[in-house]
Amino acid sequence: MLKQYVVLAHGPQRRNFTMEKLMTIEQALPGCLLASPVDMPTFPSRHLMLKTNTVSDKPIFFSLSDTSSTLSSGQIGAGNSHRSFFPADQRDPVTLEFVTEPPAMVSITFRLDIVAQQSNKRAAERDRMFDHRELEEAYRNHFAEVAHTSQEMKVFHFQGNLLKLNIDAVNVKGDQDGVSGVLVATPRAGMATATRLVFISDNPKIILTNAPQREAFDSKVSMTGYNLGIGGLDDILDTIRRHALTTRMLPTSVIKKFGIQHSRGIILHGPPGTGKTLIARVISQYIKAHDVKIVNGPDLLSKYVGESEKNVRQLFEPAIEDQKTYGEDARLHVVIFDEFDALAKSRSSGSSDSTGVGANIVNQLLTMLDGVGQLNNILIIAMTNRIDLLDTAMLRPGRFDIQVEIPLPDEAGRMEILRIHLRPYVESGGLAPDVDIARLAALTENFSGAELASLVRRGFTNASERLFTPASEEGGAAVFDPASLDGFAITQADLLRGLAGIASTFGRDDRLQLYRTPGFVDLPLGDGTFFGEHFAQRIRRLLGTPGGATVPLLLHGDAEGVGCTTTAVHHALQSAVKFVRIIDPTSPTLQNTSEKLAAITNTLLDAYRSPVSIVIISKLELLLEYSRPEGCAPVYSNPVLVRLRSAMRAVPPNGHKVMLLCTSNDGDFLRTMKLREAFREAFCVPRVSRALLEDRSRFERLFEGYLGGVPSDQRSKVHHAVVEASERARSDSISMMYLVEMISEFRLADQE
Repeated sequence: MLKQYVVLAHGPQRRNFTMEKLMTIEQALPGCLLASPVDMPTFPSRHLMLKTNTVSDKPIFFSLSDTSSTLSSGQIGAGNSHRSFFPADQRDPVTLEFVTEPPAMVSITFRLDIVAQQSNKRAAERDRMFDHRELEEAYRNHFAEVAHTSQEMKVFHFQGNLLKLNIDAVNVKGDQDGVSGVLVATPRAGMATATRLVFISDNPKIILTNAPQREAFDSKVSMTGYNLGIGGLDDILDTIRRHALTTRMLPTSVIKKFGIQHSRGIILHGPPGTGKTLIARVISQYIKAHDVKIVNGPDLLSKYVGESEKNVRQLFEPAIEDQKTYGEDARLHVVIFDEFDALAKSRSSGSSDSTGVGANIVNQLLTMLDGVGQLNNILIIAMTNRIDLLDTAMLRPGRFDIQVEIPLPDEAGRMEILRIHLRPYVESGGLAPDVDIARLAALTENFSGAELASLVRRGFTNASERLFTPASEEGGAAVFDPASLDGFAITQADLLRGLAGIASTFGRDDRLQLYRTPGFVDLPLGDGTFFGEHFAQRIRRLLGTPGGATVPLLLHGDAEGVGCTTTAVHHALQSAVKFVRIIDPTSPTLQNTSEKLAAITNTLLDAYRSPVSIVIISKLELLLEYSRPEGCAPVYSNPVLVRLRSAMRAVPPNGHKVMLLCTSNDGDFLRTMKLREAFREAFCVPRVSRALLEDRSRFERLFEGYLGGVPSDQRSKVHHAVVEASERARSDSISMMYLVEMISEFRLADQE
């Protein structure tokens, strides 16, 4: 590691002095402390550390410049800039410890601002343009022999302005992690001829020309997921940095030589809660932009003619003015759009408005991105959950040519997200040793980052109940008990209890429980096998398929009530697949073609975001609005049929896998529409045969779930009633639904 300083072994190293305020700005301008003419000759070095009783463990480095006749022996003079940096008031006792000359800096970064201007008020309101080379030369001449300390402030006169320079970072060459000669940050260093000086400014009135390098990034912000509080997205952050931000660090001369056009648009898309907004905020902090605007897409819309387009133009006007005035030296402007699909919806979309405002907004955005006067000082970051809704013209190269999907986190990503949200509890000793983050990550498949954050909050809420005294039997309220903070910690049980109360957006559809029946029976198929066995095998085969895949399966019966949908739902919920959805055309929200198309599209888009998913489409004949009037050709919804066939052939992105499990009880429909051939496999759900019903022992064994609660001496009556009902039906079999209804009616009658 780099040795920052050596305490001098000769002479009186430690001296007790008092801090005095320098009375004139001329005394403070050299950037050094002053001593009295009596003390200065006795000092072994011009370089020292100051310490006070309050910050004795934190050395602050300074240099001595000269003597001042206004100071007495035992006094050290400091200007306001020093005293704001070093926490000591006037006449406070301080200790001086003299050290060796500091190592030479490789580079130093300053944040520049104007303290005062020696010109009239009108001039003060104008932008100030400083040549970086001239500023660097003046600074070197002024502070040639002065030590520089990280976070210190320097002041000096330049071109009629009193400038304030805060030192952001001081870097020297040293050893780090066993590697020598690398750049390392240091609290103190001296300036050499080869030291690289970089001036940047957050003041919108300051323009720096001829800068050796465009400072596109803030050295204080590290774009690594853990440091930013974003788990599992390091690769995505690296992609954004390389493709969107790197060229903005190039010197102006290189940009002019090669005619470089920066990437002007980034689209972050993906499921809600995965960190799109957080990434956009981090980029706005990380990139050195003059102006950052964050807007919600719907906020720009107006009921007045032309106002929406005007609102869009106003977002870009400062960037346009800057580019006209300063050309290649124009400052960077960033515009962040949330809910971008509200503004840039496809102009050919059937849902677009009749006023033409939507198309006008899209045209306005396209003009701003790459119109006749292309802006090279703008970066637009757009966020949307539905990139498929955006106008395709937005997505071509030169516009939003960087499109980054923010997916649901995988298991490793979920572990990192949980560590990030549990970090405050770990650091404060508030996390119990039994908390198993790996197990929590395994149990939260398909959880988004926002849902994992909610899990940790719920865990703390559950744990915080132990911080209160129980409510009294007389009805008194629970009271916070300060003593309970001793040993307080979140446990694994607290987190698991919180997990039980969270329904993941990309988990299982709550409505699926409505299709389940207690005591479900998987009847043997015609060949004696069971659908459950086939289904489990198909799931295993799907998981082993390389790349993305859609596997369409058909469950069909020859009449209503055989239980196709119940069978599909039961086995889907029995599987380990976390994402299970159902599209049921009997739902009151699916009563016309547009609603059915939207349901299919939205459900499949959500399914494609999950690594593995099952989508159940119930009652295909109703979904397609199939009917066959006597003597007429069949009638059906062709748009729904086309969308369904397209879904069967689709290849999900990112290697994701979808099982499309469809059901139908209309044999005529399947034959007429020739749909059976479209499925990978088809399984016929059998009816309950009379032979099975007449075998009492087999009947009771298979339907134990439905007979639960019926006393053994009453089961013979149930069996006899079921057999009689099947004989009255004059059929070799009955439907499962009919059987269950009969058993339920008998049980109710017996209870009465």
